[in-house]
Amino acid sequence: MDSLFLTDPPGVFVTKEQAIAEFFQHNQIDPAQIARYLDPKLERLSEKVDQWLAIVKPSDRELFLRLLSRYTYLTNEASVRRYHEGIHILTEKLQPFGLSLCDLLFISTESSDKRKSGSDHVRTDLHRLCMGQIDACQIVASTCRLSADELAGYRGFVFVDDIVGTGFTLRRTISSFLDQFPDFINAPLFMLCIVPTDAGLSYLIGQLKKRDVNIIPVYNQEWIAVPAFQHADIFAASERDDAIERVRKYEALIDAYMKDPEKSYILGFWGCRQLVSFYYNTPNNTLCTFWRWTDSHTPLFPREKQPQIRLKYLQSVKRKKDDNAYRIKAEQRTEEK
Repeated sequence: MDSLFLTDPPGVFVTKEQAIAEFFQHNQIDPAQIARYLDPKLERLSEKVDQWLAIVKPSDRELFLRLLSRYTYLTNEASVRRYHEGIHILTEKLQPFGLSLCDLLFISTESSDKRKSGSDHVRTDLHRLCMGQIDACQIVASTCRLSADELAGYRGFVFVDDIVGTGFTLRRTISSFLDQFPDFINAPLFMLCIVPTDAGLSYLIGQLKKRDVNIIPVYNQEWIAVPAFQHADIFAASERDDAIERVRKYEALIDAYMKDPEKSYILGFWGCRQLVSFYYNTPNNTLCTFWRWTDSHTPLFPREKQPQIRLKYLQSVKRKKDDNAYRIKAEQRTEEK
């Protein structure tokens, strides 16, 4: 989408108001009708941006505002629209196989957690505008309880996920299915995703080819998520490396708070550098400054199911918000002088 605000060459100062306006425009969200989205993450966004940038030096805040201006935020309505469009794209890809939607089983990634997960939203959003085309019994969360006999009536399989960041999760899902049901390895296999990345798709397709498995991706090219710092309209090539290093400094501070020895989230899981959130959660592929809580950092779009947040922290949220608000006002008074 063309920019209304960031039309000057990269390097021109971007204000908070401009970045927020561009964020709303980029995501086709009407700021005058925030209440209709029923999404608390979008409410009082200006105040939340202040809290988010509280640990960032004033000289570095413009970098983060530029990232926000190109941040992809999928509301419930936008997610459903993408799945609906994906089903139309899938229908066209079925024609050479002589298949229709009723011939397919849709398989979402299985959560390792007993609690509600993103895959629950995936299945609901997929089904919402496709009732009548896809029956609820065609959408499953897990195939481990199904028998080969129960799958015999299906002539093709569609693996569904909201984002393919690294491609690791979907590869495991597909490989597990084929290990369990090897007779279907030559059946038409499809992958439907509403936020693909070039790197994730390349990895997924390449890994499956090593098993002589052909997977047909289903998505709109416009949905490809561009990593942070690769938006040429907000970061000139000459400043890109410096911008990455300056943001990396803050990412490292946030990442170190609850360090997982098996994983690093500096610039996102496996350095994916994504700028993506869904109305129900933020993928860990996204820069962790946008989603990770610490004692000193308030994320803009918090990720659920993070390592346990201490009760002491939860009890101090209001105090920190008040402190951040005081600090911001103090800085503004200093600048005015």
